[in-house]
Amino acid sequence: MPVVHYSVFQKAEKEFTEAFGQSLIQWGVIEQRLCFWFQRLTGMNEKMARQIFYTVTSFNARSRMLRGALSVSEIPDYTAGFLDCAIKKAVSYDTFRNQVVHREALYDFRESSKTVGRYILIEGKSALRFTAISDDDADVFTADDLLVARGNFRELARLSRTPFSAQLIRNSFKYATT
Repeated sequence: MPVVHYSVFQKAEKEFTEAFGQSLIQWGVIEQRLCFWFQRLTGMNEKMARQIFYTVTSFNARSRMLRGALSVSEIPDYTAGFLDCAIKKAVSYDTFRNQVVHREALYDFRESSKTVGRYILIEGKSALRFTAISDDDADVFTADDLLVARGNFRELARLSRTPFSAQLIRNSFKYATT
C-alpha cells in the first residue's frame, strides 16, 4: 500500500463530503416538496400534514401515502399527471439515495484503480475484500456520482416548486390553504 500524505486525504475527503452533503440536502428538498403536495392534496394544515407525512420512516411508504391522497383528490388531470410523474421520478431516485446512505466510505488505495486517491462508497459486505476487487467488479460511487445525483435531485425539487406548479396549486384547490 502506497504512503499518502495527510493533505491528500484531506483534499479527497473534502471533495467527497461536500458532494455527499449536497446530494442529501437536495434529497431533503424533494421530500419537503412532496410533503407540501401531501398537505395540499389532503387539505390538512401544515402541522398535521407534516406530522403524518414524516411519521412513516421510509420514502417508499411516504410515496404510497402521497399516491393514496392523489387517488382520491379532486384536482385537474393535468395536475395529477404532473404530480404522478414527480412521484415516479422521486421513487426511481430513491434507490440510489438509499444506497448512498447505507454504503461505507473508503479511501481508494488501489494503485491500478481508476478511482485511486479518491473516497468512494462501497457496499459494506464488499469493504473487507475491497483491495482484491478489480475496477470491473467494483460497484462504487464517487463524488462525481454524488454531484450528478445532486443535480438530478435539485432539478426534481425545482420542478416540484416552479411557477408552473404554483399555478397548478392555485387552479387545483378551492379551499383556503394555510
